Amino acid sequence: LFRSFFDDGLSLEAAKIRYAKRRQAFYETLTMPFVTVGIQEDQGHPYVWHMNSTPTFQDPLFLYLTGINQSQAALFYDPETKKEYLFLPKKNARLEFWEGYHLGVDPDEGHEKATEITGFMSIYPIKTLLPFLKDHITQTKIQHLGTVWNSTVSGKMVSDNHGQFIKKTRRYFSRYKKKVTFTSHMEKITEIRTCLDDCDIHNIRQANEHTASAIQAVIASLPQIGTEKEAHGRLVGELLKRSSRGLSFTPIVAGGKNACTLHYNKNDDPLPKDGLLLMDCGCRVHSVAADITRTVPISGTFNPLQKLLYSIVLETQKHVESHVTAGVTLCYLNELCWSYMDKLLDTRFLSHGGVFRRDYDRAPHNVGHLIGHAVHDGDTQRSYQTLPLRIGQIITIEPGLYGHFEATLSGHTYAEFIGIRIEDNVLITASGVENLSLSCPKDTFLT
Repeated sequence: LFRSFFDDGLSLEAAKIRYAKRRQAFYETLTMPFVTVGIQEDQGHPYVWHMNSTPTFQDPLFLYLTGINQSQAALFYDPETKKEYLFLPKKNARLEFWEGYHLGVDPDEGHEKATEITGFMSIYPIKTLLPFLKDHITQTKIQHLGTVWNSTVSGKMVSDNHGQFIKKTRRYFSRYKKKVTFTSHMEKITEIRTCLDDCDIHNIRQANEHTASAIQAVIASLPQIGTEKEAHGRLVGELLKRSSRGLSFTPIVAGGKNACTLHYNKNDDPLPKDGLLLMDCGCRVHSVAADITRTVPISGTFNPLQKLLYSIVLETQKHVESHVTAGVTLCYLNELCWSYMDKLLDTRFLSHGGVFRRDYDRAPHNVGHLIGHAVHDGDTQRSYQTLPLRIGQIITIEPGLYGHFEATLSGHTYAEFIGIRIEDNVLITASGVENLSLSCPKDTFLT
């Protein structure tokens, strides 16, 4: 019944009250009518030949406001009348026979069941949304309509569910010669949404614990694993055993040189016996996600070069974490990370005759990102990196080092391609920071 609605581990009544309070807090910021949509097609459905497992991942903004986790849903609010409206598909018995229960408007019974589950009193068929908006605009003579959209670096609207909806609505209005200016409230809703409440924080703690446990299970079985594909399959299985909501994203499982490809996705090479294995993964618990990375020696022991470079990345991560507090920015942490790592590389590696080649100058990627209702949460262009971090936000700290490294240590020369990333999820608190990923060891192989 509740595959289409996230209760986040609360009772149904408590969950409905929680979502209603979230919406009300957002509605109080509005000065114009507001409309937003969730995903309009389930992942994979546009391709008739696509038969892989495709769990539904709702747009994080829509999920935050409604708890609804299915396609073809929309929300409208009028600040003048203080009324909210939910739009859902019509009930389809044949579809439910194949795919299970979904929220909808029943042609005969109305929307009583959907109201019981979601808490919305006014629910209409999704196909009536555009006529509803047109009639509302005509009757109220409004000229501004609030919504949300994501933008590219150049400012162009991203053609996701929000962008497609706005384009479709503009075309529809033009037929009736209705001129309406759309105003995006993405910044405001993102500001509200990315400070997680106690329920979400509890769930993301669990997601971190489950992810850590899955990674440890794979590490323990490495002596019996010969390929990335085996490691990947074991990791996915261990994650799914621990979470009914599935994976945060498709795991990265990269051995040896492959770990130098940041979003490596082949996952099918033999594991180098004396190399490193990088695992970047996470599972979901209810509506939130975890994202942890560990890099381990496949043999169980670092060689001196691997140990030296790993210690540099680990010390960099701990240094960055010690500076995380409410009020600092991710931009500040980013600069702190890569300057500190360069300092360690210079004093511990280059000054002792070590040499390296990297496919980047200084920073291979950002030191971290917001995480919550999406793995990479916040706005798509990460403009939030310039904003002060706030209590209740969760960020990743994930320094990395990638390239070909060569050094003579204790009379022996080592040379190999090495990719190392260590990633934790940390919560901004009133007293500083809480590392949620500590149950996944990082120091084990250094002793």
